[in-house]
Amino acid sequence: MAHKATRHSHLLSGFAILLAAILLTACTSAPQVPESSLPTTTPDASTAPTSTPTTAPTTVPTTVPPVTLPADTTSRPADEYIGTIFTRGQLQDFDNKRKVYWPGFSEDGERPNYARKMQISYRRYNTFFLGDDVKYAYFTIVCKDEQYGIDEEGNQFSYTASMLDTLKRQRVYAVFFVTLDYCKEHPDMVQRMIDEGHAIGNYGTHPVETPTMSVDQIASEITTLHQYVKENFGYTMTLYRPYNGIFSEQTFAVAYSLGYYSLGYSYTCSDGHVDNQPSPDFALRQFEENFHNGIVIQMHNTSSTIASILNDMIGYIQHCEFRTNIFRPY
Repeated sequence: MAHKATRHSHLLSGFAILLAAILLTACTSAPQVPESSLPTTTPDASTAPTSTPTTAPTTVPTTVPPVTLPADTTSRPADEYIGTIFTRGQLQDFDNKRKVYWPGFSEDGERPNYARKMQISYRRYNTFFLGDDVKYAYFTIVCKDEQYGIDEEGNQFSYTASMLDTLKRQRVYAVFFVTLDYCKEHPDMVQRMIDEGHAIGNYGTHPVETPTMSVDQIASEITTLHQYVKENFGYTMTLYRPYNGIFSEQTFAVAYSLGYYSLGYSYTCSDGHVDNQPSPDFALRQFEENFHNGIVIQMHNTSSTIASILNDMIGYIQHCEFRTNIFRPY
C-alpha cells in the first residue's frame, strides 16, 4: 500500500514539472510590449479631443477635406422650436432629398424657365432665384478663398480687391456670400465689403452639402457663422445660399425658420474652377446672351476672368438701361 502511494506521488510530481515547463515556454515566447508604448495614465473623458464626433461621421464631398460637424441632436424634443416658425419635429418631416440647382439658359431675353419654376416651388420659404420682372440686375459673389494675380508692373493683387475696386468706381453694390474660414482668414476684406456698402450673405460654416446633415446640424451651419459675423463685424446677415448650390426642401425650411431669406441665382458665370477659367471673351458673350429682367448673377471672388471683365459686364448692364442694386427681398 505504501509502495502504491509513493508511486502515485511520483506521478503527480512529474505531471507538475511538465505543466510548469509548458507554462514557462508560453510566457517566454509571447511578444513583449515595450514599456514606452503603455499608457502612463488612465484615459479620462475630460481629456478626450473635443472635436471627436459623438455620432457616425457625416458624409462630405470628396473634393473638400473632412470636417467635424456638431453632434446630431435628433433625440432632443420634437416640439422644441428651431428659430421661430417650425419645431424640430416639423422640420424633420420636410423632404431632405439632395437636389442640384442649375438655373438653365435664357433665350432672347426670356427669364430662365427652371429658375422661374424653382422660385414658384420654394417661395413659401422666402426663397428667391430671380428678381422681379423689371430692368434690374443683381450681383452676388461667392467667397470661399482668395486668389491672386500679377499686374502689368509685376505686383501681386487680390482678385477680390480688384472686383471691389471696380464696384466702387462704378458705384455698384453686391452681395458677398462668405464662409466662416473666409471671415477668419480675411477679416480686412470682409470689413471692406461692409464699409463700402455691400451686403454680406451666409454661405454656411463648413464646406459641406446640407442634405448630408440633420436638422440641428443645418441650423448650426447657419447660426454659427451668423453669430461670428455679428460679434466680429457688428453685421447682421439676412441672406443665405446653400453651399455649392446643393440643397433640399428641408434646407430652405430651416433657413426660413431662422429668419433668413434664401437667395439662389438665375445666371452663373461658370467661373468657380480656379484652374479652368472661361476666356474673358467667351464669358462676356455668354453673359450678354443670357441677360434678362431681374437677373441674379453668381460669380466667384477667385475668378481671374470675372476680375478682368466685371467692368465690361457693368457697362453692358448700363447699355441695356438696367439698374443694379443689392438684392433685397423684404
